Amino acid sequence: MHLRNLSLGIALVTATTVFTPLTASAETTVRFGHVFAENSLENDAINQFADAVRERTDGEIDVQVYPAGQLGDVGQTWQELSQGTMDMSFVDVSLLGYVDGHEEFFVGQVPYLFESQDAARRIYNSDVFAPMYERLREEKGIRVLAVRGDRAPRSINTTEGPIFGPEDAEGIKIRVLPNPVSIATFEAWGMEPTPIAFNELYMSLRQGVVEGQDNGLDVTVPSKFFEVTDYFAFSNHVRSLYGWYASERTWQNLSEEHRDIVVDEVEKAGEMITREGQDREERQLNTMLEAGMQVTIPNRPAFRELSKDVYQEFEGDLWREGLVEEIRGMQED
Repeated sequence: MHLRNLSLGIALVTATTVFTPLTASAETTVRFGHVFAENSLENDAINQFADAVRERTDGEIDVQVYPAGQLGDVGQTWQELSQGTMDMSFVDVSLLGYVDGHEEFFVGQVPYLFESQDAARRIYNSDVFAPMYERLREEKGIRVLAVRGDRAPRSINTTEGPIFGPEDAEGIKIRVLPNPVSIATFEAWGMEPTPIAFNELYMSLRQGVVEGQDNGLDVTVPSKFFEVTDYFAFSNHVRSLYGWYASERTWQNLSEEHRDIVVDEVEKAGEMITREGQDREERQLNTMLEAGMQVTIPNRPAFRELSKDVYQEFEGDLWREGLVEEIRGMQED
């Protein structure tokens, strides 16, 4: 359905936004900031979007892409979208949990919440999440245009190993996303979650400040973490998708025709990521193997069992009571 209507330094959005209806101008510059590398599939998809919008609007909308965090990290992205100083962005939908007052999106970090990527895709685009997106728009001025584009599942990448089960991971110092759900998950697995800014992670792994990190192939390989680690365990503990976002201030400055074009091209770009992602992951896996990394498929049921109750301490606090069970119930045969 259409949804029109990470680091230590992640900041929380606290500003109250007031919107003023604007009249669409003949030429509109759209600043699109994101944190992905210039050589990434994500950046290619965003540039495809930018080119298509420019062409279909006869240059009336000029989307200027700023990759690799040029306009700020994830936390700054939410602030800038809310304030209207950034027009569009793109990042994992569960990271909306870093927006102050919208921690409910951290439900997406609950381990093994989604049984498959198909389930994640369907549920993130269902009526379960639609009211959360709408509240975000009303309260913070951040509009979720679409949730499109599969992410590689989060897994465990370490300097110690190999990891075949939780017993092999015990005591490993690992950099994880700085949110309570991720931290509680790795504590349940006997690991030592450690806060490290993402832009410091490569050197921290190299110097032994931490002994691991939990990203999928889509981040691990472009960031070249395989150069400073030796083991990769496909735990697949979190499945997610990318969200495409616009500042409500910017959205109100677009004509209805231009809005339709933007949403259409966002969805096409997201589908490109999903379509080409599988081939990319195969190439990235080969890159790691050629670098001499040892890759394992660990005992996922054992990891799942140890963390099965992690979500309960956050029920009625970060998200509404019963949300996790509702999501799980949508995946029953």
